[in-house]
Amino acid sequence: MIKFSIIIFFIVCTLQSNGQIRFWSDFEGGNGMLVKKDSIHNSVEIETELKPDNTINAWLYFAISGYPKNTMLTIKLTFENYFYYVPSDPCISYDNQHWEKPEFIFNNLNSYRNYREFKIIPEKDTIYFASFYPYTYSKLMSYVSSKYENHNLDTATLSFSEENRTIPYFKIKNITESDSDKWLIWIIGRQHAFEVAGSYFIEGIVDFFSSDDSLANNFRSKAIVYVVPMMDVDNVYEGASGKNQFPIDFNRDYNDTSYWKATRSLRKKMLETTHRNHLTMAIDVHSPYPGNSEGSDYYHSHYFNIYGDKHYKASRVRNFMAIFHNMERYKTFEVLDTVVNDGRTCFDQFIDNQDCRRFGTMCNDFILFSTTYEQAFCKHPNGESWTDEKVRMSGYNYAKSIAVYLYNTSK
Repeated sequence: MIKFSIIIFFIVCTLQSNGQIRFWSDFEGGNGMLVKKDSIHNSVEIETELKPDNTINAWLYFAISGYPKNTMLTIKLTFENYFYYVPSDPCISYDNQHWEKPEFIFNNLNSYRNYREFKIIPEKDTIYFASFYPYTYSKLMSYVSSKYENHNLDTATLSFSEENRTIPYFKIKNITESDSDKWLIWIIGRQHAFEVAGSYFIEGIVDFFSSDDSLANNFRSKAIVYVVPMMDVDNVYEGASGKNQFPIDFNRDYNDTSYWKATRSLRKKMLETTHRNHLTMAIDVHSPYPGNSEGSDYYHSHYFNIYGDKHYKASRVRNFMAIFHNMERYKTFEVLDTVVNDGRTCFDQFIDNQDCRRFGTMCNDFILFSTTYEQAFCKHPNGESWTDEKVRMSGYNYAKSIAVYLYNTSK
C-alpha cells in the first residue's frame, strides 16, 4: 500500500510539473506558437506563427515562465521554411524592457537547417525571447513623442494605416529658413515589418540630423530631410513579417497605382516636395533575415542597391560608403565591389511612374543616387554582435556621412 501511494504521489507530481511551464506571445508585436513543452526536461519547442495575408514567418517574440529556477532551460525553435529565418544571435529580457544578447550555453543549427536549440539558465522566473531587440509600434510612437520639444525638426502624420494607426514622419531642417534651394533627402524604413534592426538605425539617423552637433547645424541650413520610420505599422503591431505579403509587398507598391495607404501618401508627399526642391538622395532602410550570418559573409554586413547606370551612380555610392566605413572603422571596403549593382529600389519605381515623370528633371536627372541599406541583425563585420545601441550609433554615423559626402560633392 505504501509503495502504491508513492507511485501515485510521483505520477501526480509529474502531471503537476508538466503543467508548470507557461508560454505566451499574445502581446504587441509578439509571434510564436507552442509546439510542445516538457517540464521534466525543462524544455519547450516553439515555431513561428504565419500571420494573415503573410507568406513568410521570419520573426519570433514570446515569453516563457513557470520553469524551475537555477536549472537549464532548452528552447528549440523550428521553422518550416528556410534556415535563415532561424535567429542565430537572438535577445532575451526578464522584464520585456531591458534586452541583451546572452552567451547561450549551447546554440546549434541542426544538419537539416530547420531548427535551432538554445540553452540558458535563466536568472529570473520569466524570460522573454526575440529574434532581435523588439521595436514595436508603441516604441516608435514613444520615440516620436520624445522629439516633440526638439526645435530642429517637425513631426507630422503621413497617413493612417488600413487599421487606422498613425503613420508619422519627421521633417528635419533649419526652421528659421525657407525650403527653397535645399538638398532634398528622403529616408524610409520598416517596409518589411520583421526588419526591426532598421528601426534602431533610423533612430540614429534622426538623432544626428536633429542634434545640435555643429555639422548637423550647418547641414540643416543646406538640406531638408524627410524620414518615415515605419511604413507597415499594422504588421509591426501584429508581430507579422510583412515581406511578400498579400496583396502586394510594400516594397513593390510604388508603380502608377499603389495599394497601401502609406505608399499612396508617401508618393503624394514626395511629389509635393520634389516640386519645390530637387531630390538629392533617397534611402530605403531594410534588414536581412535574422539567421543570415550562417555561412554567408555577404549578410554579415550590408548591401547597397543602386538604380540606373552602374558606373557614375555606383561610384557615387562607393565614395559615400567609403566615408561611412571610415567612420565605422570597417575593414570591409571590398564588400562594395561585390554588392553594388544596378538593381531597382522602391524609389526607382516612384521615379519611373507617370506622376513623377511629369516633373521630369525634379525626380530623375538631379538625384545623386537611391539606395537600399541593409542593417544586419547578427554580426558586425568586425565579428561583434550588433546591439540596439551599436545599431543606433551606426545610424548616427551614417547620417554624419551623408552630411560630409554632400558637402564634399557640392564643393
